[in-house]
Amino acid sequence: MLYLIGNSHIDPVWLWEWREGSAEIRATFRSALDRLREFDEFVFTSSSAAYYEWVEQVDPAMFEEIRVRVKEGRWVLCGGWWVQPDCNTPCGESFIRQGLTAQRYFHEKFGVTADVGYCPDSFGHNGALPQILKKSGMRAYLFMRPSPAENPNLPSLFFWKGNDGTKIPAFRITGSYNHSGPGLSDAIRAQYASASKAGEDRMFFFGVGNHGGGPTVRNLLDICSLKKEGLRIAISSPPAYFAKAVPKQTVSGSLLHHSIGCYSANSRVKGLNQRAEQRLLETESLCVLAHSLAGIDYPARALRKAWKKTLFNQFHDILSGCCMERAYDGVTADFGYVLSECADLENRAIQSIACRVDTVDGHRPPREKTEGWYWKDEKLGTPVLIFNSLDRPLTAPVSLNMPVAKLLDSEGKEVPTQKIHKEFINYNLKRGCFFLADLPALGYQLYRAFPVGSGEDQNTLKTPEERDSHVLENRHFRAEVSNRTGSLRSFFDKRLNRELLSRPARMAVLDDSANDTWAHGAVKFDKVCGEAACAKAARLEDGPLRTVVRTVSGYGSSTVRQDYIMYPDDGALHLELFVNWQETQKILRLELPVAVTGAPSLTHALPFGYEEKPCDGREQPVGLWCALGGADAGLTVVQQGIFSGMAKGSTLGITILRSAYYGHHTSRADGFLHAMDQGEHKFHLAFFAHSGKSRPAAARLLADRLLRPPVVLLEGYHNGKLPVCCSGISVSPATIRISALKGAEDGDGVVVRLEELDGTACEARVRLPGRTETIPVRLMPYEIKTLRVLQSGEIHECQMIE
Repeated sequence: MLYLIGNSHIDPVWLWEWREGSAEIRATFRSALDRLREFDEFVFTSSSAAYYEWVEQVDPAMFEEIRVRVKEGRWVLCGGWWVQPDCNTPCGESFIRQGLTAQRYFHEKFGVTADVGYCPDSFGHNGALPQILKKSGMRAYLFMRPSPAENPNLPSLFFWKGNDGTKIPAFRITGSYNHSGPGLSDAIRAQYASASKAGEDRMFFFGVGNHGGGPTVRNLLDICSLKKEGLRIAISSPPAYFAKAVPKQTVSGSLLHHSIGCYSANSRVKGLNQRAEQRLLETESLCVLAHSLAGIDYPARALRKAWKKTLFNQFHDILSGCCMERAYDGVTADFGYVLSECADLENRAIQSIACRVDTVDGHRPPREKTEGWYWKDEKLGTPVLIFNSLDRPLTAPVSLNMPVAKLLDSEGKEVPTQKIHKEFINYNLKRGCFFLADLPALGYQLYRAFPVGSGEDQNTLKTPEERDSHVLENRHFRAEVSNRTGSLRSFFDKRLNRELLSRPARMAVLDDSANDTWAHGAVKFDKVCGEAACAKAARLEDGPLRTVVRTVSGYGSSTVRQDYIMYPDDGALHLELFVNWQETQKILRLELPVAVTGAPSLTHALPFGYEEKPCDGREQPVGLWCALGGADAGLTVVQQGIFSGMAKGSTLGITILRSAYYGHHTSRADGFLHAMDQGEHKFHLAFFAHSGKSRPAAARLLADRLLRPPVVLLEGYHNGKLPVCCSGISVSPATIRISALKGAEDGDGVVVRLEELDGTACEARVRLPGRTETIPVRLMPYEIKTLRVLQSGEIHECQMIE
């Protein structure tokens, strides 16, 4: 049986802007409604809840027609996500919010939810999705890429097994998702013959796509003629197909590869998306804390709107960097809105807590109690309130743009500080203060900063020192930076008593040999054409709390600045990377030759969990971290703003930038084409050694530290009911992480989501804001579990879509 699926793949943004996409969606839906009226056997399949919301807002009459057809069963809602996103780059919570937002919208407006995941055009599908899909109400998955030519090992129909063991049926479209035109009949005959020969039922998708259109009258008349030839074909829907299809094989892990250039193209928009995701998650947690401590309302509506804008701009052509240049103006504006809204909501949350913290009597001995509000008090110092939005206590670097003589914590203990340069120069005062803040989980601590006296030299700082090479050493490691390459020459781990690098690292520049933006047909980037050469190396800071070595390198018209940062008790070496990129059709990659024993193996993060890949030089979407090691040890790299990498033998490559042309389909360039990612960029990487296999829990916690730094607030003097140090949450063991803490969608209580990081079943315990007791939770390996805690105190396990 060949199931004919009438559909229209619509790119709301691609080689056009979103307004044009919105108009095309309306035109396509109008055409589909006309075909439903003209042909009684016609069934239309469509995805992406965002499209329906657009129609609802501008054409209520059409929206009502669609509601009627959905109720009849002739308009089938597939793909319970807000859009068809890039399925590699977003964080795990984003995929859950795609389902949460879309499925609740479908249920509210149509009384149904989609039960088939639907991403025909996305460029690969990460191995954590089966669990997310199933727990979002979708029992099967439909995709097209990678094609049979790109991955011949995938059957048409199979069980897709996720990294946690969840299995769902999956179907790969062969050919195209938008068969139409004069060749439709021949294409149906060919697919019917292929399916008959294989002895299996298949789906065949028809209708004008990409810019929309849907099935035409000619398409439907051709199908009527084919039925008369005796072919076992029927216009149907994906849910009807999966109701009868029985997979015979199982495929595990991510479904790759298609368009490897999309893992690194348009680094700027990928970075904006990551910032938006993290600010949303941070804001949600702090707003839950503020509701618990200060009683302010949880801003559900504002957060929902910000999430919708973020989810829409995770559309696969947007986030993978494939759109025309002008389309990214709207994308940048949307992400700017999200970041601005989060800043406002977060500020409201922390200020509501801060004004209730006792910044006067919380520090005074009882006999010195006073009342009132003070702006300056030499005995109290300047109150500095520092918030941690993560679910773990942490020691985090904090900088203040003020000269500080003494710093006290919430218990009155003196905290070591280090002089640093301020971010600005004002009245010739150049010095700032750096310290390491000990912060409770999802909470805050109040510090007091005492200013430098008028007679003290406020600007005494060492002049940056230039050397042939620079060593950064603490009790965990010894790292040496080369003055020739500006990169690591050596990374020796004292705990393992071994050198992690087999030879010096380098910042390599590669020719982008692909003929287009996507790198269609390419599997790796390996044509090295040069490397950045170091022009200057200096020791910027060398104090008790951190050491900073800066190297400045150049290639062509581009500049690469690397700031290596070492903290005394931190097992990771940090690298703040500043790139001013002026090259076109070039790739910038950090190459780390790792000293391994035995066969090397590459492990990289998924949106939830991780998976292993061969060290064959093929470009991979690497997520928040990646690790290359051998039988006994290896090197883990955590990265912020970087999403692509590779391993060839024992060399780990971190792909930082790829300056392809916008929306470029051929190898020919002219003066009218612009290249992506020109100008300034900032990234953060961290390196640490691991013994045996990689350490996912440690890598994830370090990634969280990079992505969600503390929030610092200089506060005034006032009395209050809240203590000077407070923790709102706890979770154990260390292999369990809270991936989200948010208000429930219907307003009753809070929702907490837990994930198991280490592949080991365990009994977790979690304490939430406003509660004293801990909640026991059983988690299986790599399981994602969602709990809802009602205002009444009742606790329920629920679906991801609540």
